[in-house]
Amino acid sequence: MKRLLAFGAVIALLVSACMPATGPGSVNPERLAGADWQLVNIQYTDGELSEPAFGEYSLEFDFDEDRMFVTADCNSGSASFEANDDGSLVLSPITLTRMACPAGSISNEFVTELGLATAYAFEGNYLVLRNLDGTSLVFSR
Repeated sequence: MKRLLAFGAVIALLVSACMPATGPGSVNPERLAGADWQLVNIQYTDGELSEPAFGEYSLEFDFDEDRMFVTADCNSGSASFEANDDGSLVLSPITLTRMACPAGSISNEFVTELGLATAYAFEGNYLVLRNLDGTSLVFSR
């Protein structure tokens, strides 16, 4: 019986070692760095999707400065951030230029939802930031 339990424990250990460390819904703060994360869409809990029709909407995480740099169409700025191993994300208020972007821009919507983000996860090759109300901002490299 002890051999069977030991064998089962070894198999479980081997299987878990073969699983990718950054699978769907995983967290790893280091994966945030070294990439220019481009917004794919904003997904609201009622099923509504908001996608940028034009302009750049991106994030870059700098762990040396603990700053998240933001491009929101014709505006840019930054915020301090803390990304934890449990998937929690803490952002300071985002300081942003206040240029008037062209009609159809989602700059204000993007910055508002981004400022409410409290969690992050990696789902495949996507970075997903989530708000307390369930809204998700989906980014790709």
